This record gives sequence, structure tokens and C-alpha cells, in this order.
Amino acid sequence: MPLETIFKNGDVALTAAEQARIQRHLRALERRLSHHSEPTAVIALKPHPWQQVIQADLTVQLGHLGQHLVSHQAAKAADVAVRLAVVDVERQLERQLAKQAGDHTYGVPSRRRGVSRRQRLEEPPPEHEAGK
Repeated sequence: MPLETIFKNGDVALTAAEQARIQRHLRALERRLSHHSEPTAVIALKPHPWQQVIQADLTVQLGHLGQHLVSHQAAKAADVAVRLAVVDVERQLERQLAKQAGDHTYGVPSRRRGVSRRQRLEEPPPEHEAGK
């Protein structure tokens, strides 16, 4: 289902090139969310003139009753801030899918030795030395 996008521009003036780059990032996010029913993205841009940055607040709802993914990123250009927010949301989505797949140690290397489950099952249990 297509991504419904609500864009709140605030007081930020965007050039045509920035708008095109923002749309490209949103299309990439839409492809990532294609298997969710009715995903909704709300992007709010807020200028911070004293810091000379633009903050992008991105909230993605993964369906009518779905989970919310939220990102707040700031950069000197609006399209860069939106790109950082989209990457952050994609990372959150990847973590969520990994957790659903049963990988509870996302990003943590395995501490197991190189012995597979099959090898453990085929090996006889160690004999206990009962007489000593």
C-alpha cells in the first residue's frame, strides 16, 4: 500500500532540488514499508536560526493500529535532516523485524563456539567419573 505522507513545512523555504531529494528519500522509505497496511509518515521541519540548523521530526505509523517509529534529526540543510531521519526510522524498522524473527541479540556477535547443534546432538555425552 502506498505511503501516505503529511509534510509540515513550518517556516522553512525549500528549493526545487531539496524537494526532489526529500521526495526520493520518502520513495525509498515507501518501498521499505510496502508490506505494511496503510503506513503513514508525518514530517515536520523546524528551523533553528540561532543554531543555523533545521530539525526534521519524522513519525511513521506502520498501520491503522500499528506501532509508531519516531526520529528527530537536525542538519544544516532540510534534505539532509530528512535523510538522517529516514535512515534512523529504517534502522528502527530493521531492529523491529529482527526482534520479530527471534533475533533478540540484534547487533551483538554470537558468543557460541563453532559447534553446530547437529554436532552437539551427535556427540555422546561426556562420561562422568563416578569412582573417583
